[in-house]
Amino acid sequence: MNLTVTLTDDQMAALAHRVGELLRDQSPTQEAPTDDRELLRVAEAPAVVGLSRKTIYNYLSDGRLTRYGQSRVPMVSRSQLLALIGRDVLEPGRQAPARRRSLSKGK
Repeated sequence: MNLTVTLTDDQMAALAHRVGELLRDQSPTQEAPTDDRELLRVAEAPAVVGLSRKTIYNYLSDGRLTRYGQSRVPMVSRSQLLALIGRDVLEPGRQAPARRRSLSKGK
């Protein structure tokens, strides 16, 4: 199956610009930590810090967390994540205590 797409010069320039933005967004701006235990997969981070996976992805999207790893397996720094939410850095392998939530009934 072949697909042919015809683009104007302006469309091609816009496409090239967008691809460049996407590649820059996926590249970490900092060097990855050398301690493998320092990095957490986004899938395992919620259990360690008590936040939802969606919140972790939001932090990555808005630049509050640095993304490491390939696009299919995004990773975050344990110490950066804990510092962001205002907790002391725990030794790798230890989990943060569960967060308490207060529920109030609306009137």
